[in-house]
Amino acid sequence: MDGQALPFRNEFDAVFSNAVLHWIKRADPMIASVYRSLRYGGRFVAVCGGHGCVDKVRTGLVQALPRRGINGEARVPWYFPTPGDYATRLEQAGFHVDSIALLPRPTPCLATSSTGSRHLPKAFFKGFRATRGQNICTRSAPYSSHSCATAGIWVADDVRLRFSATKGEAAPAV
Repeated sequence: MDGQALPFRNEFDAVFSNAVLHWIKRADPMIASVYRSLRYGGRFVAVCGGHGCVDKVRTGLVQALPRRGINGEARVPWYFPTPGDYATRLEQAGFHVDSIALLPRPTPCLATSSTGSRHLPKAFFKGFRATRGQNICTRSAPYSSHSCATAGIWVADDVRLRFSATKGEAAPAV
């Protein structure tokens, strides 16, 4: 179901999300939808990608795509907010932010090639032939592999944003 248009009103004591919210680029409608779904005092608890998540790989891909006549920035499929940005969005929707923090979590990847391309997001390559996607991965390697590969093991610069927020009495008028 679309997280930006949940059909619930004051029905739940809690909403929990794990590794989903960074795929929702328009966070405000989703946060408002969650707020409407919760009862007074309900909790919204989540872990998602945060500011700096997979930044080295993202930078490599964004820089390699224009060489193919493609706007790399337009293909970025994520929203990786800072704690301050997300806290502001939660508070504007009427939540009280109980806690919010970035948690660096370097993640070893089993690469199928020297570029670690098996772990790159498919959204960057939607509509490409497999060989074209692989060529772009190879071209992005100089931008990202020097900072992601150590002793033949790729380590993604994963950063998580973890928060807990509580629904207040009423959302402010927008």
